[in-house]
Amino acid sequence: METTSQDWTCPGWGDQERAQLEAGAALSFREKMLWLQDADRLVARLEKERPWIDEQGIVHPARRD
Repeated sequence: METTSQDWTCPGWGDQERAQLEAGAALSFREKMLWLQDADRLVARLEKERPWIDEQGIVHPARRD
């Protein structure tokens, strides 16, 4: 399916939120599970490769596990 820039035009945050919810609702159970797996891999990678800030605002370097 080809998308155009007009397909993604949203006048505000509420419309963008609704579009995301509708897109998620259109996914099959299998597609949702694959999305969750990809998100889990992304979080694991970011936790390892990106610096992070704790509750006191101190920036810590990326983990080197």
